[in-house]
Amino acid sequence: MQIVFQNATVVNPEETRPQTVVVRDEKFCWPNRPVRLKQDTVIDASEWLLFPGLINIHDHLRGTWLPRCGNGPYENVYDWLRELHASPSVFAPAREREQIAEPLLYRLGAYKNLFSGATTVVDHYKRQDPGIYEGLPIRLITDFGREGVVRSFRDPRSFPCWGDGIVREYRECGGVKPFIIHVEEGFDEETGTELRRLERLGVLGSNSILIHGIGFDEDDIETVQRHGCHMVWCPATHRFLYGRTANISRWLEMGINTTLGTDSSLTGGLNLFDEMRQARAFYQETFGQPLDPRELFRMVTANPARALMLDERIGRIAPGYAADLLVLPKRGGQDPFETLLAAEPKDIILLLHEGQPRIVDEALSFLFGAGATAVETTPIVIAGRSKHVIGNPVALLEAVWEQIGRRYHPEFLPFENDTA
Repeated sequence: MQIVFQNATVVNPEETRPQTVVVRDEKFCWPNRPVRLKQDTVIDASEWLLFPGLINIHDHLRGTWLPRCGNGPYENVYDWLRELHASPSVFAPAREREQIAEPLLYRLGAYKNLFSGATTVVDHYKRQDPGIYEGLPIRLITDFGREGVVRSFRDPRSFPCWGDGIVREYRECGGVKPFIIHVEEGFDEETGTELRRLERLGVLGSNSILIHGIGFDEDDIETVQRHGCHMVWCPATHRFLYGRTANISRWLEMGINTTLGTDSSLTGGLNLFDEMRQARAFYQETFGQPLDPRELFRMVTANPARALMLDERIGRIAPGYAADLLVLPKRGGQDPFETLLAAEPKDIILLLHEGQPRIVDEALSFLFGAGATAVETTPIVIAGRSKHVIGNPVALLEAVWEQIGRRYHPEFLPFENDTA
């Protein structure tokens, strides 16, 4: 069986154009055979916009918990981390989160991302037992070299390593896997030397993904460009913890591959939809000029796919690519990128991951029964709109309530269903 989207408007990083989109065997394919009405599912997509599934390149799923925690502005992340462990009152939500079994936190994080159109998320944290990832309804990227913060290199007691050490982790990537690390998350004198330390260690290359870069000066930005590194921008965290952000305007001028991530819910945006809007507003506020919405779209599609070395597999709608698809309604003559930036969870008509439905409008719920294997789904209501979602996030909430001893319905789970 194949799914055929006729009369579709396809929004890719390089162009927007009318196109017939065909999904078969978990991938997009050429419409090279006649539609067979009895065997194929044919859908009129004339009133829709079809985007590739979004990519959240930086999240800590273990930190999927609200409200956000902090008493900033801070000079650097190390001040925040020390307070995280020393101030029970300000960081009470983080204490409560520790009562939750990690598999439940990871499921919360997966749904947080799905409800903002993301089909791929990078979990930047120490390596976990693979059982924690089992059955998650999203593409979770975990195969990469890693470290948490640069200070782990010389102060592992205060800031434990997330991997086997910066140099070893980078070398074991062999240039064929990404190496991911937080760098210069702050603007004090010490934090401002971190990139130079990484360069001396020999861990900057075309597979290096550097997160934050708030303290980068011109020399640092030129260093990033020279080594072909990729950058991750987390504007919501920057505003919340530090009241300022990195020199994104200069990154873009220099042609540095810039991506967007939500960071942990403890500090970052509500979800990827929210993060895009915060990015746009913070950019305007900081640099006094608008950020092209097409650029923001690339930051959550083609750019992270390239950074993750997956740009021949995800990040666009094209034959041979994984059938990750976000469908939103057209808004009159509105620019498609503006439609994406205005999107809320209620607007998701259809979300596919590798051709399999994850969220669908009520009218498309039959798609869950189109596969060879039966899957669990749950009817939900978002802002008065009936939908179906993969799995059972309502039961997930009940399990969380049992562990913390109270009702907890975070905003990143936008459905209205609530059990007794």
